[in-house]
Amino acid sequence: MRTLLQNLFLTLITLGTPFRAFAVNEELAESINQTGMFLYYIMDKSQNTVMSPLGISTSLLMTYMGAKGNTAHQIATGLHLTMPQKEVSAAYLSLANHLTGGGDKIQIGATMWIDEKSNVLESYKSLISKEFDGSIHSVNFRKPLIAAKNMNEWVYEKSDGKISNFISPSTLSSSTRMILINSLMLKSSWESPFPTQNTGQQPFLRKDGTSVSCKMMRQSSELYYFENNDSQIVALPIENLNSHLAFVIFLPKKKPDDLYNFYYSQDEKKPEGFISYLQHLKKAYVNISIPKFIVSQKLNLIPLYRSLGINDALSPKANFSGIDGTKNLMISNAFQQSVLSIDEGGIFATAATSSSFSLKSSRKDDAAEFIANRPFLYAVYDFDTKLLLFLGECQDPSQTGIIKTTGRKSS
Repeated sequence: MRTLLQNLFLTLITLGTPFRAFAVNEELAESINQTGMFLYYIMDKSQNTVMSPLGISTSLLMTYMGAKGNTAHQIATGLHLTMPQKEVSAAYLSLANHLTGGGDKIQIGATMWIDEKSNVLESYKSLISKEFDGSIHSVNFRKPLIAAKNMNEWVYEKSDGKISNFISPSTLSSSTRMILINSLMLKSSWESPFPTQNTGQQPFLRKDGTSVSCKMMRQSSELYYFENNDSQIVALPIENLNSHLAFVIFLPKKKPDDLYNFYYSQDEKKPEGFISYLQHLKKAYVNISIPKFIVSQKLNLIPLYRSLGINDALSPKANFSGIDGTKNLMISNAFQQSVLSIDEGGIFATAATSSSFSLKSSRKDDAAEFIANRPFLYAVYDFDTKLLLFLGECQDPSQTGIIKTTGRKSS
């Protein structure tokens, strides 16, 4: 029987600010952004959404380093990788070290759970341990309740208690040989917190024309801002003196038929799409109103992988001989669950050619009005590496609970 490699993915985040210059090779970051932006384009976005481009790519990179032949070629093509396979893990490690170098505001984790009857190559164990900073555990998948409990405890800890029961015992079987899990958590304060006394109930106009009452936060402060005839864009720095992290909101001035399509560029000559707006941000006084909201979403990544042209890895044609020396492994499951919450104090998210800001002076009496009382696109973005850590839409701030989707939008 063909044994199965179960690749389950987790993403987590929390925000804080400051901005400094940092020299990092941006080639991998650009690949991660392109992949994430395309996957978000084909996702079902009929409700609130949140996903992590960094998390999904990390999950695939962990499997890619053990892939060979056409399996490796398809993953590399799907991830828009341009560097040799042997250089990828070092580039990832450099990126991860930059993101986590500012303390405990950002935590990136990885773990590999190996069935006690499997023989994973020492070279692959070493790669996961050193390049992905991953822990390695032996487990008996023929005892699914115990195995799932142990893995879920790891997830629960890495998500600061926000994600539980991530792995269902029903997804484990006697043919399961290995499970890879990675985590990303960002937990921090705004550089300029919202005064709690300014929060009040306000109407939010949903896509269908109806309105819902929500808690709207307000403040007036110097933020990063850009405006043109179509949009208003504001970046709220996250409090972290060693990074350029920000929560960015893209607000159309008119209601578009499809919010993300309004910003997304499929032009191969301009793959960065809406990210190109960010080079125009400059400091300005802004009277800003945004809703408090929480969104949690669990994605089945298999349909999204297929959309990237990654097919062999999901079939008996898979070649993961770089993992165990055989061609007996294939990916059978892949999930991502993300949680993101915004309040007066800051942000929490669980499931990042240098652009420098021109910090131009501004005056309080020229303050821009930014009122996010209608659907908006948001991103958690690292300006040092030009990396998207999270991407999503707030369509209804009153909506709570886990949204489960199959990944692809219905055609």
